[in-house]
Amino acid sequence: MRAFNVEFYKESQQRLVEEIEAAFGARFSYVLPANLSQLVCLNQHAELQQAYAKASHCVCESAALAPVFKLCKRELPEVIPMRDLAETFLEKAAQHDWPVTIIGCEPRIVRMLRRRYPTVTLNHHYPPIPHMHNRDVLEACLKFISEHPAPIALFSLPYPAQELLAMQTRDRGSIEGVGLCVGNALERLVEEEEPAPAWVQTLKLDRLHSSARSLDCSVTELLRFAPIAARQYWASRAEATASEPTTAPHD
Repeated sequence: MRAFNVEFYKESQQRLVEEIEAAFGARFSYVLPANLSQLVCLNQHAELQQAYAKASHCVCESAALAPVFKLCKRELPEVIPMRDLAETFLEKAAQHDWPVTIIGCEPRIVRMLRRRYPTVTLNHHYPPIPHMHNRDVLEACLKFISEHPAPIALFSLPYPAQELLAMQTRDRGSIEGVGLCVGNALERLVEEEEPAPAWVQTLKLDRLHSSARSLDCSVTELLRFAPIAARQYWASRAEATASEPTTAPHD
C-alpha cells in the first residue's frame, strides 16, 4: 500500500516475523521503519529514497501517522514498533542459539543487552557515528557484517546513516540475512521508561501520558510533515475522482 512515497507493509506483525525468518538464508534484505521524521527526511534525500525503494519491507512505526492515513483515504497499516521487532528476534536468538550482529548502539547498551540475553552471541561494531559518510568507515562496517554472518543484523544508527548502510549491505551481494533498522530502539528496550511527572500521577493521568509518549513525535515534526500530508491528500482526491464512473449525458 503506497503512501507518502513509501510502499507500506500492511500485514500483521506476526506475519512479518514469519517472512523475515523465511529470508534468513537468502541474499541480504532489510526492514525499514517510517515515522514522521523519516518521511520528512525521505522527501529531501534522493539516496534515502533509493534505500526505501530497495527495502524488502517498510513498516509504519508511528501511531501519529494514523489520522493522516485516514484523512488521505488510505488503508491504515498496522503500527509495528522496531523496538518490538528487535525484542522478538533477540528472544528468538536466545531460544535458537542464533548470533546477532549489532552495528552502532553505545557499548553500555550492548553490555546491558548481554546481561539480559546471556546466551546470545552479540557481535558488536561501534563506528564513529559523526563520520558515517566516510567511505573507510562504511567499508569497516560492511567488512564486520561480512566477517560475522548472522541471520539478524540490527542497525542502531541515526537516520539516514542506518538506512544507507543497510542498502549498501544488500548491494554488496555476498552477504545473507536480514537487517532491521532499529534506531534507538535497543536503548528503549533495556532502559526503564522515564516515569510520568508527579502531577500527572496525582491526577491519575498516567495512561494518557503514556499514550502521548507513544506517538514519539513533536510539534515541529508535525509542522514539517504537513506539506507532505497535504500533497498525499490531494493526490488521493485526484485518484478518487479519476476512478469515479462517468455519467452519460441525457438527451
